[in-house]
Amino acid sequence: MSHTSHTLGIPWRLQFFKNLNGYHPLVASFIDRNSGVTPVEISFAAGAERHLHSILQSREQATASLPQKQKQDYLAWSNAMDQCAIDARGADFDTLFLHTTPLYHGTKPWIFHFESFPSLFHPFFFTGKIADVNLRETEYFKKVKAAFESDQCRAIFTHMKSSLQIAANVFDSPKIAAKLRLVRLGIESRSQSQILPKFSRQGKIRILFTNSHHNDAGSFYIRGGHNLLKAFHRIRQENKHVELTILSSLPKNLGICFSLEEFEGVSWLRERVSDAEMTELYLNHHIFALPSACLHSYSLLNAMSHGCVPIVTDALGYEEYVMPVADSVMQIKGVRDQVYRNQSGGWIADNCIPFSDWPSDSYVDQIYQLLTKNLDLATLQAKAVRNHDFCTERYSLAASHLDFNEMLASLHFH
Repeated sequence: MSHTSHTLGIPWRLQFFKNLNGYHPLVASFIDRNSGVTPVEISFAAGAERHLHSILQSREQATASLPQKQKQDYLAWSNAMDQCAIDARGADFDTLFLHTTPLYHGTKPWIFHFESFPSLFHPFFFTGKIADVNLRETEYFKKVKAAFESDQCRAIFTHMKSSLQIAANVFDSPKIAAKLRLVRLGIESRSQSQILPKFSRQGKIRILFTNSHHNDAGSFYIRGGHNLLKAFHRIRQENKHVELTILSSLPKNLGICFSLEEFEGVSWLRERVSDAEMTELYLNHHIFALPSACLHSYSLLNAMSHGCVPIVTDALGYEEYVMPVADSVMQIKGVRDQVYRNQSGGWIADNCIPFSDWPSDSYVDQIYQLLTKNLDLATLQAKAVRNHDFCTERYSLAASHLDFNEMLASLHFH
């Protein structure tokens, strides 16, 4: 079948996918405005209950070897009626497009996308909260491996070179290795004429911090918002021509870490905004602060493509995006050593709890020092243009769609 006529089932708005980031702009970028595929969005379907017996039977077989508590968690996460809805719409698409964790137990063939290797094992452990574990000896590792080795799984792809290599090494399976693909991430860059005006307007330097797409309050800390606020307060005491915009739900315990005066110069947007409003935020801010405990690749590239100079950490994965433009990115150190631990079998666990507990003097000082050295419009403009051009050349939507469609064209769907 030609990839130009390939239809993909998109279940990301079903309830059970909301725990897996749902309809996330990162995975949506592979199909949105991609002329090579026809996405079929799946919602609850009439007659779905006819598939319930086969779905329940498949889930029972797949989880039979799991300890009882893990089995209960998995069954709760994988929502039988949502799975039935997928199969009830099965005649409308060729292949199902899953991401983050392989929870499907229906009859359709599927392709799968992931960013972080540990996310493959939700809900048995969660990214950012992982204790040391001999992964290969666990029953849930064997379950995920079996799902990827099955004939229903046609491709496993990621935009991260490091994640691809880890998966190949840890699963150590010729069947899985043959399915692994690298597909570039794609971003719609703005033109230079759109990103340059903010640097010619004399006024305040504006910093933007955003929560994750799901806007969970706890992610404010995982993305380093507490360290940023402390550093920003120090800068405001010396320089009133700096503003900070925070797009995030209001975190718990914020009043324990911060006094009222530490919010001077801060605009706080508590609700998610539309895509158009998000674009305006990017185009009206000079710096995008992402001093996070873990990788947020799409947020980083999206900000850079809109002319924002980023602050990032040395968390695992950022090196793939910032090394080529290291001179025009602000980066703080120490997160990799604090959060990540090498595990037997060749994968890397992360534990963000120490990072999230309380503002770190080291991170606060590093953010303060970096911002202090980069509060000049001409300096920021030069860095923003370099970053923008890098994104346009390396991570265009057209290049990403080409990779994605070539992957589909290389597979056998019958």
